[in-house]
Amino acid sequence: MFMENGGGMYEGNDPYLFISYSHRDYNCLNEIKVLLETHHIRFWYDNGLHSGDDWNLVIAKRLKDAAACLLLLSPESAESEYVKNELNFALSRRIPIHTLLLDRFPIPIDIEMMLGRLQMIERVDGYENRLLKSIPPELYTTSSCKEEKEGEHPLYQVTEELMNRQGTVTCLGRHKKLEYQVLIQKETVKLSDKNEALEQVKMISGLSHPLFPQIYDVVFEKDRIWTYQEYRGEQFLDQYLEKHELTEDKIMEWILSIIDGMEYLFRLNLGFRDLPHGSMVVLNGNRIGMFRLQNLYYGVLKLQPDTRQYYFEKEVEEIAVLLYQICTREIPIRPFRIIDDNRFSSRFLNKVNLVVQKCAKEQGRTGYIDFQEIKDDIVCNRLKMRDLKFLNQRRKKLCQYEQEKERCLQKFIDDDCQAEIKIRRNSLEKEYGLEDTVLLGDVMENLADSGCAIRIIICSTGQLFEFAKDAVVIGRTADCDLALNQPSISRRHIRISKDVSGTYYIEDLNTKNGTYLITDNTETMRIPVGEKVKISANSMFSAGCIRFKLL
Repeated sequence: MFMENGGGMYEGNDPYLFISYSHRDYNCLNEIKVLLETHHIRFWYDNGLHSGDDWNLVIAKRLKDAAACLLLLSPESAESEYVKNELNFALSRRIPIHTLLLDRFPIPIDIEMMLGRLQMIERVDGYENRLLKSIPPELYTTSSCKEEKEGEHPLYQVTEELMNRQGTVTCLGRHKKLEYQVLIQKETVKLSDKNEALEQVKMISGLSHPLFPQIYDVVFEKDRIWTYQEYRGEQFLDQYLEKHELTEDKIMEWILSIIDGMEYLFRLNLGFRDLPHGSMVVLNGNRIGMFRLQNLYYGVLKLQPDTRQYYFEKEVEEIAVLLYQICTREIPIRPFRIIDDNRFSSRFLNKVNLVVQKCAKEQGRTGYIDFQEIKDDIVCNRLKMRDLKFLNQRRKKLCQYEQEKERCLQKFIDDDCQAEIKIRRNSLEKEYGLEDTVLLGDVMENLADSGCAIRIIICSTGQLFEFAKDAVVIGRTADCDLALNQPSISRRHIRISKDVSGTYYIEDLNTKNGTYLITDNTETMRIPVGEKVKISANSMFSAGCIRFKLL
């Protein structure tokens, strides 16, 4: 509630705005107070003089508990030691800072350094709407609002559904009073994960990088989480690439922006759990961006000392996937092939192929130790001799790998050659020193002793997997029975099951790229999502770009 005295200052426990200002700007403060009170925004400011340690303690406590800080920037506040202390404290606590520039003036270098890339709002005609739009919606009091329906926000309303992708329902919405558009995402989250999701909200709310949207509010409702964020005219990257061919300059601009965003997160000791290609979007003005941060499977997470290197290598490989995709308009399979396209110059292709191949793992490690090395290779004018040598060696190795892979695949297609098939326990990629694409925890070494229920072979490599269970999930994550580190395969893609009569069934687990049965060696039939389709032993099927055979 708002107090009747104290100039409308809020003294409760709900989220509120801390105002940092110089007492010489008191007239401007009164103008801002009227604006905030009129729009029912909770706020607090030091309604008195700095008069000792006790008052400083009160200010520190109120700032520590604030959801955001509003700086009234003027020549006077820029020189105030109290204001500087408040800014430093807010930055150290990662409290979002909103800056209202009262008058134009040369900003001192120490204030400029503290504010960094934070966007300022100038106090000129029409600034009120811009300021209100920037303030997080949780700071508005909703005591006078009627009980809301499920999924209804006191400030925002849904106008239309845009997409249902990878478990996230994305809608377009608008502010009920100010009319500006917002992007609204709805996802299901387990109640047991609510604390983890709340911690994630705190991490993403303070991000200020052009790759990421501004988060206005996050609301938990039973087993759902609603995210209200800045609408930037998002169009999914894969949809955009279906209709547009990018120039060399635009590709360089986008990939550098992506790397810069990843580097920015790492400086904050943050990273991505997973970087799904369905989260990359094209924004107004043909800029690249991300649209989904608040997600416990794909979103941002805090790095630990023992996980930092793992996530760095993972992000580096994702850079290769995205660079390959925006150049070719296709999701690659691993190991990454050499890109050859006559739309591009040889100088450009050399740089792109160098980065893609060095980002990929060889002998268990990538060719980069930090993000700056990748950016240096992208912007270089000419490759060094050692880089050209590396690229030629990689091209030769990939050629040998493709020839062997085609030979193995042809043997599986030709039923007469089954007796000659060589079953491998190691992947073909590993034999050629490339990235091992299979993660598996339940492989039976001896078929006779295992009581094996399901046997699957990857046709292109001759790699056999045997499971002593009646249901197997194939996908991309480590919790699957057979996990393939391939971008074209969904997190959970296929379920193969066997009933008591010995009949096999295959089921597509609601994937984007689909699951296909292969008949007559060449014809394919897409398996309907959610349906269990009966198959027989020796059936061939594909997921993404990978072809399998059930034995």
